Amino acid sequence: KKPKFQTMEFELTKEEREQVVIEAKDWAFTHGFVMGGATDEPGSIMHAPFTLTPAPYNRTAYEQVVAAAQDFGYLVHFTSQDREFLLKNLRRAAKVDSYTRELLKIYETVDSPQKYEFAVLRSDYMLHYDEHNKTFVSKQVEINTMSSSFGGLSSKVNGLHRFLSSHRPLSRYPQIQGEKNLPFNDPLTSIVGGIAKAWKFYNSPNAVILMLVLPVERNAIDQRLIEYNLWEHHKIRLIRRTLHDVSSRGKLHPQTKALLIDDFEVAVVYMRASYSPDHFQHPSDWEARTTIEASLAIKCPSIAYHLTGTKKIQQVWCEEGVLEQIFAKNKQKYNISQKNIDNLRHCFVGLYSLDSRLNDTLLNKVKANPSDYVLKPQREGGGNNIYDEKVRESLETLSEDELGAYILMERIKPKSFKTLAMRKGACAEIEALSELGIFSVLVGNGQEVLVNENAGYLLRTKVTTENEGGVAVGISLLDSVRLVD
Repeated sequence: KKPKFQTMEFELTKEEREQVVIEAKDWAFTHGFVMGGATDEPGSIMHAPFTLTPAPYNRTAYEQVVAAAQDFGYLVHFTSQDREFLLKNLRRAAKVDSYTRELLKIYETVDSPQKYEFAVLRSDYMLHYDEHNKTFVSKQVEINTMSSSFGGLSSKVNGLHRFLSSHRPLSRYPQIQGEKNLPFNDPLTSIVGGIAKAWKFYNSPNAVILMLVLPVERNAIDQRLIEYNLWEHHKIRLIRRTLHDVSSRGKLHPQTKALLIDDFEVAVVYMRASYSPDHFQHPSDWEARTTIEASLAIKCPSIAYHLTGTKKIQQVWCEEGVLEQIFAKNKQKYNISQKNIDNLRHCFVGLYSLDSRLNDTLLNKVKANPSDYVLKPQREGGGNNIYDEKVRESLETLSEDELGAYILMERIKPKSFKTLAMRKGACAEIEALSELGIFSVLVGNGQEVLVNENAGYLLRTKVTTENEGGVAVGISLLDSVRLVD
């Protein structure tokens, strides 16, 4: 079977395309499928960037990662409980990376009174075509344990595509009709439900959710959708505060260690900021993060969950026997078989440590074909990776200690397809690639996993010439999955 994803399948006349564009923009504004803020004029708003038609994704490869989501949740939790494992594997990166060093300092010095931990996870994949077996398989790009964004707007784009596909002219294409081809996706409801469950574990009916945000936030609408749904469906109040707000007005109750700010007691701190070093502009910002960790509030994520999401830990998971070691104590209790472990491993591409010198065979392969690899630092948020010729240059010029802050990853090269991109009111045909993120919600307490549930997906589509992704930074488009056999 040859890959199918190479042509524009939905032929529209100029008039039909104009009609669909008008309907899509009106639907977006009517349903709050919008963005605004940091880079726009004050008060301005624009529809979120999106595709007019859903992107093709192989059905078997999609089912593969949906099935793996719960086991990745277990993997994150049990890894986070192994203190020796985290410290041993992150110390080298912390020597040269100040951000990792500060996180480890909190991890080693703060003993939180709150043993419940909460995370909204998102495991990101690209669709790899295996030339040898002539099959498609989803390969993991990374797993995010904090600030997994676009759950709100992902629900919107799925609704938009369902509307457009059921109306003329797109209704003439059977491949985008029905649940079988266009699976229902509502991560907003699932993520909000997970936050509500974490709030209940705190067991204080008047306590609030604190969403930790940036001072200027272009993605505020996606965040507000969570806030409003929490109130409308669960009657739980959410407040938005920055690290500066916490450092200047937050405090711990002297006896209970409850986090108090502006006359609110905080049940859950849901972090949509602090995932990048540039979010810490002043030493007091680190003091705020330390105060949060030292509090009774349930953290999303805890410092242990945060560290588990680093690129270095994901690289170590790929080493022989490591998954078996992590799952050893809990296989029977959570019904994790060797097949489950093998399915997780099947999602991985080659990930290599740079803590010591690469073996000569691999080093020569990288130098001969640097575009087949990517160097990744311990960073989230996009724009940090090293690609193409700069991979070879970095391996030749960075010191051994500097390289220890990176991992080397085999580059996933998915098949491209043509789609219609909508950005700032204009429609253009592009050659595109997609990245699929599978959401899940996770609540743990020590060795117990209390909640571990799938929570829908995020699909981001970008032009093939872009190395990096990211909707908030203006590169990717929000999209939804169209399953193909």
